[in-house]
Amino acid sequence: MLKGTVKENKAIIFNGDNYTEEWHDEAERRGLPNLRESADAIPVLSSRDNVSLFKKMGVLTKQEVDSRTTIFLEKYVMQIQIEVGTMLELARGSILPAARKEQQRMAQTLAASEAVNIDCAHDRESLDGLVTLIASAKAATESLAESASDFPEDPKLAAEYIRDSVKPRMDALREAGDALEAVVSAELWPLPTYRDMLFIK
Repeated sequence: MLKGTVKENKAIIFNGDNYTEEWHDEAERRGLPNLRESADAIPVLSSRDNVSLFKKMGVLTKQEVDSRTTIFLEKYVMQIQIEVGTMLELARGSILPAARKEQQRMAQTLAASEAVNIDCAHDRESLDGLVTLIASAKAATESLAESASDFPEDPKLAAEYIRDSVKPRMDALREAGDALEAVVSAELWPLPTYRDMLFIK
């Protein structure tokens, strides 16, 4: 019986790291569904096979499965909306102001150096790079804010909208914030850094 069970379910057995691309590639090779996004995974609960199974086992009716699916989607959308609001608050109220203070400090240092004829081409490059990063972060913030104001009312459509529009913009803002963290002085950076979280107790 064990031999038959293992053979029947062998495709789903994987003893590696399920969070790596290796598993995604392997799952695709095995013909397994590879649902990377909540917008794709949650609706599967209401698939015909699942509804049939729940009904056959006397666990849930179709209406009960559908209602739970809707609740899970609504909860997911609400959580993402909270995360988006938090990201925008941090970007506008903490990260961008700190980056601008760093820009002001660097600009003052550059001006003082140039006033006494010190060669400071490197400082100029650093300042230009920071200005570019700030512009990218500002653009990413406004892009995310724009997407956050246009959620569909239907929870399934809202989850798909998050997958296609909101999450890529969240990722872009996160990348911009990470880039600024690497160049803004520690004394000006208003949030715990990765180093703080990983190594300092």
